[in-house]
Amino acid sequence: METLNILSKIKKPFVIVGSVLMVYVVTSVYVVPALLKWKIPEIIQQETGRKALISEIQVQPFPLAIRLQGVEVQEHNGQPFAAFDDFYIKLGLLDQ
Repeated sequence: METLNILSKIKKPFVIVGSVLMVYVVTSVYVVPALLKWKIPEIIQQETGRKALISEIQVQPFPLAIRLQGVEVQEHNGQPFAAFDDFYIKLGLLDQ
């Protein structure tokens, strides 16, 4: 009987932590890339007056990393100003 009481007390924190982790993973894999792909070119346009294109953005939740692929910033006449095929950054927050 005591074992069931202990299990019922531990179950709630595990469900909460699991739910928070699932929300973090789903948000970082689906929502954040779409938001960045929409917002980064807009910010570049506002700050530089140049059009920017991004083919793909991937976010990896564990460890937190971002990959930008097919990035091109164009001159005012449409010619390429700067471009790169692949940019990867790993935010090692827990690494030593």
